[in-house]
Amino acid sequence: MSNNGTLAYVSGEGEKRRVVRVDQGGQSTPIVDGFGHAPRLSPDGRRLAFDDSNDIWVYDLEREALSRLTTDRQSTMAAWTSDGARIAFGSFTDGDESRNIFWMRWDGGGERELLADSEYPLSVESFSPDGRYVALTETHPDSRLNIIILDTAGEERIEYAMTTANEIGAQFSPDGRFIAYVSDESGQKEIYARPFPQASARWQISTQGGSEPVWSQDGKSLFYRVGSAMMSVPVDLGTAEPFGRPEVLFTGNYLVDQSGHPGYAVDPNGESFLMRALSYGESLTQIHIVLNWIDELERLVPAK
Repeated sequence: MSNNGTLAYVSGEGEKRRVVRVDQGGQSTPIVDGFGHAPRLSPDGRRLAFDDSNDIWVYDLEREALSRLTTDRQSTMAAWTSDGARIAFGSFTDGDESRNIFWMRWDGGGERELLADSEYPLSVESFSPDGRYVALTETHPDSRLNIIILDTAGEERIEYAMTTANEIGAQFSPDGRFIAYVSDESGQKEIYARPFPQASARWQISTQGGSEPVWSQDGKSLFYRVGSAMMSVPVDLGTAEPFGRPEVLFTGNYLVDQSGHPGYAVDPNGESFLMRALSYGESLTQIHIVLNWIDELERLVPAK
């Protein structure tokens, strides 16, 4: 607005985020607009949990219904329990860092319950298939990002990956015998996998960088991303060399979670992926001029 009351503006839709379904050939189909960070698919593939504006939301893919799980604007990073009954999430109860992990029923019934707390920032990653353990990332002032495993009953804490490198994004395999995660110990982010509960060996899964590991529900594939490429690694956990050679499934300009947490979800059948994309509407190129805008505003909204 100018000093003499002339208003100038542009119109159009511009850039917005949406979730799309991408098949293994790279063909995408829009699902819904306006989703936020870290989408997580329920074990039965019917619902998508995510955080947006520091609250947790649940989207029913079949009914196309969106519901808000939290309303305190202090919640972040959702993770489904293995039975799909509850969602765990971090809470900004101490300044701008999440030091507590809560969980509650996905439908909002009942109260939230404290699952884990720490003197250091925490984020929730994944649950073991039997529901006994939860993998967390803890930010320590000396050892940086570390992976810790907690007994959901609060009786056991396992310092699973705690080095001077950053380890993040821990994902339990569907049989609970391995954990895939991201580490930058080589100087760049790579995907690794180690047995659980005893981390007695380690395999480097990626070969040219990688982040955002996600298992297929049948445990026969491990997916990750490097740049714009979605990678797939064949898995046979019953052999001495359980991980095969990475292959590119497809490439596309989909949003990447730079932290290393998975920024996409895999359908239970392993045939498609729910990913975040940018869509563009009408180009913002036309400028509109409104003369005497202040006079018009005073006429429409007279001062009391």
